[in-house]
Amino acid sequence: MIGRSAPRDLYRTGRFDAPGGETVRLGDSELTGRALDLGGWRAGERVLDLGCGGGASLALMRLRGIAAVGADVSPAALAAARRNGAAVAADGACLPFADGGFAGVLAECSLGLMADLPRTLRELRRVLAPGGRLVAAEPYRRAAGPPPDGLPACLRDLRTRAEWCALLAAHGFAPLGWEDRSEALRAFAARIIFAGGAPASVWCGPGAAAVKRMRPGYALFVARREDRKEADHG
Repeated sequence: MIGRSAPRDLYRTGRFDAPGGETVRLGDSELTGRALDLGGWRAGERVLDLGCGGGASLALMRLRGIAAVGADVSPAALAAARRNGAAVAADGACLPFADGGFAGVLAECSLGLMADLPRTLRELRRVLAPGGRLVAAEPYRRAAGPPPDGLPACLRDLRTRAEWCALLAAHGFAPLGWEDRSEALRAFAARIIFAGGAPASVWCGPGAAAVKRMRPGYALFVARREDRKEADHG
């Protein structure tokens, strides 16, 4: 997945490689299908999959006739992704694409990993055509107010819905919709625990009370590239 160079974190990347070789992914094809529905992209339109991983979503877009292009920084992920469609080595903060070349951007568990998220959002707005849609899936903090003390490191930086919407608006995007899909986060946690992972400590370790107070969730949200003239006269 595209993101920081720090060791991969299960809840921030939305991906866990089980000891037996199984890849456990936050969300599933149904959730990705819903994200594509929110994007409203038609066959033949060009869509960027930011942080495409092994290319599962590229394959789904290809089935819909969407001209999907993946971007990731992991050589191993790109090798797998290219079996499902076009994919390039690129960081979200410096995309090798022309201005306005995409009808949409899909970002599943990748925006929150960006080392420079404001710059990444500016890049996404640049490569989107006017009116193009960004559809993202991200863990988020459902409790209002500042994050409580004692949170595990992997959950300390989660934003609230209001924070996400404000950040998007500040970088030229008009938020259009938000769907809470927190059941996917609960299912992901259960699957990686049963697959032999160690993140059970996040939910029942020393920081469990703080985790409960911050109410971690998972959301799909969609925003439209907003032209400055439209914003000035809206």
